[in-house]
Amino acid sequence: MPYKRLGLFRFGETPQEFTKLTGIPTRAKPNNKAFSDFQDFYIRFDNDRLTQIQITENILDYQVMFNDVLVNSIQGLNTLMSRYDYIENNFRVTFLVLGMTVWKDLRTIYFFDKSLLEFWKDLERPITSW
Repeated sequence: MPYKRLGLFRFGETPQEFTKLTGIPTRAKPNNKAFSDFQDFYIRFDNDRLTQIQITENILDYQVMFNDVLVNSIQGLNTLMSRYDYIENNFRVTFLVLGMTVWKDLRTIYFFDKSLLEFWKDLERPITSW
């Protein structure tokens, strides 16, 4: 569900809730940030809330589905682009209404909470700017 959850991962949950649910520990970082690495997932927390899920590395080993569309395929990306409004630059396509960004090489997908929407709207910003 856009802006709500990705599988077991629920946007807005605390690192403690995340660890209790998944058994995966989180690591604190400066500026009220935390993160967790889980297989090929990178989980990000801001201000003690889950805000972003990144799938990378071996993403082609997974079937990332959204409403019966295989997101990490050329056909799936084209299907999403025909169904939903999007913004894009040379590297990625961002579906603001879905809370999802797909790299054009299909090697990385981000799912993000509404609290990060303003950052994803800015296609020119560095990916680590917040």
